[in-house]
Amino acid sequence: RQRLVLDRAMERASLHDALTGLPNMLLLRDRLAAALDAGDGAERLAVLLLDLDQFKVVNDLRGHEVGDELIKVVADRLRDAVRPGDTVARFGGDEFVILCPDLRDTRDAVIVAERVLGAIGAPVAIADGESIAVTPSIGVAMPTAGGETASDLLRDADVALHRAKERGRNRFEVFDPAMGQRIRARAKADADLRRALERRELEVHYQPIVALGDGALEGFEALVRWRSPDRGLVPPDEFIPIAEETGLIRELGDQVLDAALAAAASWNAAAPDERPLRVAVNVSAEQIADAGLATRVAAALDHWGVQPDQLEVEFTETAILRDAPVAERTLDAITALGVHVLLDDFGIGF
Repeated sequence: RQRLVLDRAMERASLHDALTGLPNMLLLRDRLAAALDAGDGAERLAVLLLDLDQFKVVNDLRGHEVGDELIKVVADRLRDAVRPGDTVARFGGDEFVILCPDLRDTRDAVIVAERVLGAIGAPVAIADGESIAVTPSIGVAMPTAGGETASDLLRDADVALHRAKERGRNRFEVFDPAMGQRIRARAKADADLRRALERRELEVHYQPIVALGDGALEGFEALVRWRSPDRGLVPPDEFIPIAEETGLIRELGDQVLDAALAAAASWNAAAPDERPLRVAVNVSAEQIADAGLATRVAAALDHWGVQPDQLEVEFTETAILRDAPVAERTLDAITALGVHVLLDDFGIGF
């Protein structure tokens, strides 16, 4: 009898998440595959894939214990928000999956998604009387043509989830084939940009900075462009968002910084008796969040022999407010080097 109890306990542990007690992905996939096999046509079930917006910030600022407590609260709220026959599973980290069988049509899935948004959105009480407001982004996928597998539906739900995040978070999106086309186009753009970085196809153009009083040249702002062999000169608003989303922004930013400081060193060497010209480079929110940015700036300045006060770093208010504590630490480290910081596009974001 003891062996039977132990076997059942081990079986349950292998199929359930240790933190929340929810089914894990192994059990969810089994149930999803069974539901698909038992289905009698399209739009009889739905998969909702969700994660918590800015959950990493909670972990970083409050610690993993608070993060774990938050996950458990969200799990309880999901249990209460779904229908009796639905399955709530923990995918891992801050991701959850909801399997909704026996639906009539897409509207039923939308009702569940709306209920989940409302349930999770209420503030969560933590220690010392504080509370944290968390929101989810949700991707919804339903069988449409028959023959879909569990992996197909989870993939489609993931595509819809990313679409929800792109459109502002704290919302849901229902998958449609056009989303898949956009994802494939974005994947191609990502691959093209990686090759561009490897082949040094990025160019830095320089816009003069002129004193309004007497028209004297003060320096230049470095502006990056991509000279694609296929598309010609590509403007930054077409590839910078891709670099930010895929993590390529660090390498791209380092290439621009290196080129700008090399140019500044060249200008000042050509006119040693003139006042040194400064150079300004733009820094994105993702770069501001990089704890190693100041170290790499210092190394680049030293490599090219450029004085710190000849470099200006431009950033937007949006970059600061996305994660103010991290931005403050990064900017403190940069200014400690003697580098100037400039606030760009003031008043546009907030």
